This record gives sequence, C-alpha cells and structure tokens, in this order.
Amino acid sequence: MSKIRLQGPENFGGFSHDGESYVADEDGVIEVPPHLPTEVLVAHGLKPAAAKVVKPLAKSAKGGEPDPVEPGPETEARDMKPAQKGAKSAKGGEQ
Repeated sequence: MSKIRLQGPENFGGFSHDGESYVADEDGVIEVPPHLPTEVLVAHGLKPAAAKVVKPLAKSAKGGEPDPVEPGPETEARDMKPAQKGAKSAKGGEQ
C-alpha cells in the first residue's frame, strides 16, 4: 500500500488518529496511509512534502572511475597548454 508524504509544522513530532500513532522523522516529514481524512491532516498542520530524493553513489565510492571535474576557471587555467597562455597574436606577436 502506498503512503502519502507530508511535512509537519516546526517542531512537529507526529500525531495519532483512531488509536494509530504516526511519527515524523527528524525533518518533520511523516508518511501516512491515503485513507486518513484530509480534515485530520489539515488540523495537524500537515502539508504536502517534497518528493524523497535518493542520491546515487558516486562511481568513486562504488570502486569505479572518479566523477569528472566540472570545468571552471581553475581547471581551465590548469589544463591550458603553455603555448596557449602566452600565445602571440597573428599581427606580429607580443610587444
């Protein structure tokens, strides 16, 4: 059975309904069955939570190749060939 993820208000720890307790995680997110009445959820200040994002492990953590480095000013300067750093212009070179 699927559950609905809801975000509780600040310092929300959970609630109970019809003798069933529902406990929030450390971020105040709680998963409840879809059969709970909307009025009960709203009365406890619950709102739809953001989707749960599961980050995949980096290849380096799995023992594969390391993740590529994002290009930026530091990597571009490091990766430039010496001839490119002081390249002469086509009109007669540096002066």
